[in-house]
Amino acid sequence: MKAFIYWSGGKDATMALHVFVQQYGIVPQLLLCRTSPEGSVAAHEIPASLIQEQAKALNIPVKIIELPPFAPNTVYEETMGAVLQQLVVEGFTHAIFGDIFLEELKAYHQTIHQQYGIACVFPLWGKPTHILCNEIIDSGIETIIASVNLKHLAANLTGNFYDDALIASLPEGVDKCGENGEFHTFVLNAPLFSKPVKVKKRNRDTVTYHTGTAYETTMAFIRLEVAE
Repeated sequence: MKAFIYWSGGKDATMALHVFVQQYGIVPQLLLCRTSPEGSVAAHEIPASLIQEQAKALNIPVKIIELPPFAPNTVYEETMGAVLQQLVVEGFTHAIFGDIFLEELKAYHQTIHQQYGIACVFPLWGKPTHILCNEIIDSGIETIIASVNLKHLAANLTGNFYDDALIASLPEGVDKCGENGEFHTFVLNAPLFSKPVKVKKRNRDTVTYHTGTAYETTMAFIRLEVAE
């Protein structure tokens, strides 16, 4: 088995990596789909330099794929199709995802990857998030809140540690793992890291996606950079 994992820099991807390595003893390559030279995945707003620091701490190579922000499915599928074809040539057979319970998204991933003979692995699938959130913390994964959807949470939560106190403070209806996009995270340390990733927190800011549509969403995020 030769595997790659879709990497966001957040807690779910890190936990999926942790569980996969425990189960199979295989260390996968990181695959980052970013939507700008400065940011990682959409809505996280994490600089690519910090993702590179995570890769160094993991001693795992990271392959970066450039995608237009919130591209339509046709553009995404065309871009990823070329990437997946190349990965198959390189011998990759399995793709790992940090999805937990979004059935439609899981089915979409499977449909795309099966066209290229790549099997999809979901190490966290079906785990109740009120249990998974504790397992993430107990495993030693240290995480901060990178961004929040202002429809659900206050901007001042960004930059705070994802810990028992924060989880307990989440309003009713907000998923404990943010699986519905209520918040996104960045991992500073984990069992597979050789050293913590040191960050410097700057100012908070906001960004709005899908402006003028029914999907308009405003995210608050904290600007992070590598600490020297």
